Amino acid sequence: MEKRQKSDILFRRIVTCMNIFLPALIMTSAALGLASCRDAGIPDADGGSADTAAGSVGSQDSEPAPGTDDAADPDDGPVRDRKAKYVAVTVDDGPDRDGCGEYLEICRENGIALTFFVIGDSVDANSSVIGDILEAGCEIGNHSWSHPRLSELDDAQVKNEIESVTSKVLEYAPGAEVSFFRPPYFDADDRVCGIADCPLIGASRIESGSEEYEETLEMLLNLSDGDIVCLHCWNAGSIRALREAVPKLKDVGYEFVTVSGLFMAQRVVPKAGYYYDSVRRNAAPDYETEEILYSGDGSGGSVIRIDTEKLRTMTEDMALCVRYEGKRTPVVMLKASGGKTAMAQPNPSSDDRESALFTYSDLTDSMEADDLSALDMCMLSQTENVCVIKSVELVRKTDS
Repeated sequence: MEKRQKSDILFRRIVTCMNIFLPALIMTSAALGLASCRDAGIPDADGGSADTAAGSVGSQDSEPAPGTDDAADPDDGPVRDRKAKYVAVTVDDGPDRDGCGEYLEICRENGIALTFFVIGDSVDANSSVIGDILEAGCEIGNHSWSHPRLSELDDAQVKNEIESVTSKVLEYAPGAEVSFFRPPYFDADDRVCGIADCPLIGASRIESGSEEYEETLEMLLNLSDGDIVCLHCWNAGSIRALREAVPKLKDVGYEFVTVSGLFMAQRVVPKAGYYYDSVRRNAAPDYETEEILYSGDGSGGSVIRIDTEKLRTMTEDMALCVRYEGKRTPVVMLKASGGKTAMAQPNPSSDDRESALFTYSDLTDSMEADDLSALDMCMLSQTENVCVIKSVELVRKTDS
């Protein structure tokens, strides 16, 4: 277990660096989930349907979530708090009695729900924890049978690693939904993704090492609406940080929900073949296009450079709209002269899997800057069959 812990931490740090400097490589890891799932059903584990979505750039009519009559209709149940910020905290490498037990205690104390991505070969020895997770209103996800690097296995081995976990969980919890799959080390190449058949869940925020409680706490206290957080059951620092962060975040309007609950809250239907490292609300105000900064068909290479002179003139009512086709949200990279961060990677305020909207504050916050006057580089990454950028537009919020 200690070897696995150290390997996990080292690999996640490598992934973080790659996510900043080599996004084109990361984006080739497309997303899918487990072949043994029936449908990617979203149980209404958090009490009712989601917000009414305002129109967004490139938005489509909301699609009812599988397993519900019309999950997109706010009149079908209690309306979500429009001012709340929804996040999904996930816990990997369970089930185990100690670490999972402490996380469940935090859930009961604070009235929150987490998602536990479990390893199949640990279930028999900790079968009672499966029931404890479900009784606490939490969710179980699939984290493979033995925690290997799936890209190093043959097709039959990959299929067995995925399918055997769900069947094992159902032995102890008949009827349980295991709708999402997270590959160990976030390692899923195109071949692995082709074997799986459900949404694959990554993470937009990842814990620090087990001794770095302060860094994990700082990460948690700076979450954004729609974030998916990856913690581990064996990480004592993460348990301590979450216990301290949850009451503070709830006081300022954060809601902690399962991964299923996050999709419900954000009015997004998870799709097989898509990778979700976050789930952003499709409810950005209407914007009008002022200028098209890039237009293409995917043949322009893996890196697209945007004229930063145009971006430096942006005002607070403007945004960058990236229209795309593919399974992953476009990666935007910013660099400012004299900035606090060597390379910034903003998260979009909204993303309907056709258009991603990066608001002025999304850009400045990622750069830790008051404005964009020091911006001297903007690049986007695209990969065939994963994310092909159709256009990059400078847009302005309408008065309506």
